[in-house]
Amino acid sequence: MVKNDLIERYVYAVTKYMKADLKKDVSAELETIIQDMLEERCGDVMPTEHDIRVVLTELGTPAELASKYKSETQDCLIGQPYYNLYVYVLKIVTACVIGGMLLAQIMAAVISHTIWYIAIFRIIGGIFGGVLTGFAFVTLLFAFFYKRGIKVEGLSNGIDNLPPVPQKTNQISKADSIIGIIFSVIFTLVFLVCPQIICIAFVKNGVSVYEPLFNLEYIRQTWYLILAFGILGIAKESVKLIDGSYTQRVMIVTIITNLIDGLLTFIWLLNGRIMNSAFFDGVEQLFGENAEMISKIFMHFNKLFLAIIIFALAINCIETVVKSVKYSRK
Repeated sequence: MVKNDLIERYVYAVTKYMKADLKKDVSAELETIIQDMLEERCGDVMPTEHDIRVVLTELGTPAELASKYKSETQDCLIGQPYYNLYVYVLKIVTACVIGGMLLAQIMAAVISHTIWYIAIFRIIGGIFGGVLTGFAFVTLLFAFFYKRGIKVEGLSNGIDNLPPVPQKTNQISKADSIIGIIFSVIFTLVFLVCPQIICIAFVKNGVSVYEPLFNLEYIRQTWYLILAFGILGIAKESVKLIDGSYTQRVMIVTIITNLIDGLLTFIWLLNGRIMNSAFFDGVEQLFGENAEMISKIFMHFNKLFLAIIIFALAINCIETVVKSVKYSRK
């Protein structure tokens, strides 16, 4: 059996986004077909690089061959190689939305002392609305990728532009991307649905009082910024899942989304209205003589929160750029 880097890259490009069981079968079948075609073309003579290119060209581009194995046409909304990844991301987002909405609505109901049957109605309605929103966003995102010519690494290119079979050091962990998607969904849900759960509880005149850290009116007015954070996060991690390694596209998308994220975070967190002044009355009630020091800490919480986010975005950018540049030279 002829072992060749071009053949390995071709087979990898065809099977990259297939399910594990199908990938194994297709890889074995493709290797057999290629070997048979080389034997028919060259006989007992060792195939040259030119012979291998001719055979692979006869088979078609990786995109064409992958579509044949999936028996798909361009008439669908989301086709291969995006469909498997679309379903994968949709499951993650749906699970996050259901779990996050359930927890958020229960906590909101407890804090606001909502009647139980009204709380159940809100939980069901919140989950239903959240799942529909998540489904719509993920579907639109992947339909955009598929229909608007955003190429997938190695599948839409010819024989001369096949992607290398990634080494372990160059691969982006699926777990990291999944965690990124989960964090984006939970962050968005918390601030869109129940920002009041980030609060301080104290007793005033014999009555339990809950004062949120953030100004709820301001949070509701800036819902579009919060939604943008979630969209940017999911889009960035989806591109990482699509490419699966530190490519130039991953680097560019990371830089652009992180820059936009950082700018929107500055606008959102540095507004003087974001903090709830009544929260500091709660601090005074709860901590007594130590309240002044604790209040000073929380008074600048938005700036601390901003610093943490900007630091995380900067580290993420630097890591992605360094790895993308490093592995592109190999």
